[in-house]
Amino acid sequence: MGRRPEEEMQAIIAEIQAEIDSAEKKNVLTISANDLAREHGVHPQTVTAILRMMGYEYDGLYWFKK
Repeated sequence: MGRRPEEEMQAIIAEIQAEIDSAEKKNVLTISANDLAREHGVHPQTVTAILRMMGYEYDGLYWFKK
């Protein structure tokens, strides 16, 4: 995932997880992958990979957990 050092990526993943926890409403995220990417200075595909690692799925409109 990206060309950043492993420690830096783990820190970004932890920050994204904390934001997701606060933005989650009934297993649906209220924040977009693009917004998370912009805020953390990573590529949107990196955030997409992180969200999928966390068990989220995208239905074309929202990220959600089953």
